[in-house]
Amino acid sequence: MYPTINELFQQAVTSYRDDVALRMLIPKERKHSRGIRLILNEISYGRLGERVARLASALTELGVEKGDKIALISRPRAAWATTFFAILHCGATVVPLDPELQQAEIERILTEAGVKGVIVSGEKLAKLEATKQDFVTDLFLISMDRPTTEDTLFLDALLLNKKPLSLVDTSPGDLAILMYTSGTTGNAKGAMLTHANITSNALACCKIVDLSTQDNFLSIVPWYHIYGLTVTLLTCVISGATTTYAPVDHNLTQVMLKARQRCYWAFPSYTTYSTEKYPVQLRKA
Repeated sequence: MYPTINELFQQAVTSYRDDVALRMLIPKERKHSRGIRLILNEISYGRLGERVARLASALTELGVEKGDKIALISRPRAAWATTFFAILHCGATVVPLDPELQQAEIERILTEAGVKGVIVSGEKLAKLEATKQDFVTDLFLISMDRPTTEDTLFLDALLLNKKPLSLVDTSPGDLAILMYTSGTTGNAKGAMLTHANITSNALACCKIVDLSTQDNFLSIVPWYHIYGLTVTLLTCVISGATTTYAPVDHNLTQVMLKARQRCYWAFPSYTTYSTEKYPVQLRKA
């Protein structure tokens, strides 16, 4: 029997506590309007594990119980990983959604899935606040960025003075992720993925690719897609490797030069786009 995602994550936190788990891109303005300076913010396995357990504690105080569904709407960032593992820590189910989805589609999924709460990045906050007011009034809303209204909770504030929550008992056959996917046509449908479904694939990846704590990987694949989540996040976490995430934009080659990655996680359409868009820069990187 395969382990749960929670068990593999806790093993990683214990074994690789001082190693870097994530490197996330943070653009910062230079002084005197001299452009943008790119910084890779690092978070260790120990720090990530601590934040996960504290957020899980906050979620249980909000009434989250085993089997509840919590939506996660954001581009990949440290708070995304924290939220993902914290929801599972409670025994609940993650419903990861692409922030680029049309608002009507998001509202349909939230209603159909019966989510109890939504954790969202600032870029989608205003529309989710309108959704909460007009369509799904009984859900709680947590923002990864500082909200402007009192009705929305701030993720960082929820972590203050929280004691880490003990891991809720979860079995490999429990539902871990409700992944909405439409394939090529029609409305997106929820694929029910258990802990064992996910860990079996992640562990298989570890057998194929020899990974260690010395490895540093660059991913341009969003974690709200199952390939990005399983291969570029969970497989690296299981192995104690470092994941650097960067979107495909004009900063990609600068990130590659800073990260000095061993491996570049992508899929064909992204690889074709990036090599055609930035051929010279990629060769230098």
